[in-house]
Amino acid sequence: MAEKKFLSYIHSFRGVAILFVVIGHTIVISPDSNRLQTIIFSIFHNGTVLFVFIAGYLFQYLSSKFEFRDYCKKKFQNVIFPYLIISIPAIVLALRPTSFPFKAVVENIPDFGTWSTVSKVLFYYITGGHLLPLWFIPMITIFYAIAPLLLKLDRNPKAYLILPLLVVVSILVERQAAIYIHISFIHFLSVYLFGMFFSHYNERILNQPTWAAVLLTGLYFLFLGITFFKPSHYGSWMYIQKMLLCWPLIFFLRKFDNYVPKKITNILADLSFGIFFFHFYFLMLIQYLFKDKDLHLSALALMILSPTIILILNVLFLLISKKILGKYSKFLLGC
Repeated sequence: MAEKKFLSYIHSFRGVAILFVVIGHTIVISPDSNRLQTIIFSIFHNGTVLFVFIAGYLFQYLSSKFEFRDYCKKKFQNVIFPYLIISIPAIVLALRPTSFPFKAVVENIPDFGTWSTVSKVLFYYITGGHLLPLWFIPMITIFYAIAPLLLKLDRNPKAYLILPLLVVVSILVERQAAIYIHISFIHFLSVYLFGMFFSHYNERILNQPTWAAVLLTGLYFLFLGITFFKPSHYGSWMYIQKMLLCWPLIFFLRKFDNYVPKKITNILADLSFGIFFFHFYFLMLIQYLFKDKDLHLSALALMILSPTIILILNVLFLLISKKILGKYSKFLLGC
C-alpha cells in the first residue's frame, strides 16, 4: 500500500482548529460585553467542531493501513494514557473538600458530595468532569471504539447518504453539560462523519470553483450574525456556522498554502493534543495569579491578551518538556 502523501494544508487546518479551541475556552463574555467582544466570542466559540472534523478527516485519510488492534494501541498510548496522567492534578484539586467540582457535576448530580472517593475518581475519568475541556477525551474514545463500523461505512460510500439526517440530529440534539458524553457523541457524530466524507471525496470537493467556497463563507458569516444576536437554540447556530466554515477554511488554506505562516501552524498542529490537554491548566494559573490585581485593561484587551499569553506559555512548556522527555513525551504530554 502506497504511503499517504503529507497534506500541508490539512496540517495547517489542524493548527487552526486547536487555535479555535483554545481561544474559545479562554475568552468569556458577560451581559456587559460590547458588540465587538460578542462577535469575537461568536467567531471562536465551539471550535470543537473543527477539531472533531479534522479527527474524522484524518481517520479516513489514513484508513488504508487500518488495523484495529494497532489503532487502539496507538490511541491508548497517544491520547488515553496521557489523559489519565494529565488528569491527576485536576482530580486531586476537585477532590479537596474546599474545592467545587466542575459546574456540570454540581448542577446535575446534587448528591455527588456523598459519593465515595473511588466513585468520584472513576466518574471524573469516565466523563472528563474534572476539567472543563477534558470531556472531549471520553467522547472521542467512543469514536475510537466504533472505528471498524465507521470504516465499513466508508467502504460503502452510499452510506454517507445518512449524513444530512445526522446533521439534523446534531441541530436538534444540542450540546449539554459536558458530563453527558453520550449526548456529546450523538451531537458530534455528524461532524466526524463529515470529516470522513470530506476526506473520501477531497479532490472532488476542493476542485469546485472558488465561488462555491466564497458562497459558503458568506453563509458562515450570515449564521455568525444570527448567532451573534443570540436567538433560542444558540448552540445549534454555533454548530451550523462552524460546519459551514470547514470547507472554505480547507479550500483557502490549500489555495494560499504558500502564504500560510507554516512555522506557526506546524507548531500548533504538532503540539495540538498537548495544547488541548494543558491549556486550561494555564488558564487557571493566570486567573489565580491575577485574580486580585487591577490591570487597568479594557475587557477587549484582556480578551485578546489572555489567549495569547496562555498559548505562548503552553507552547513553550510543551517544547521544553518534549526536549526533556524525549521519546516518552507522547505518552506523558500527548504530543
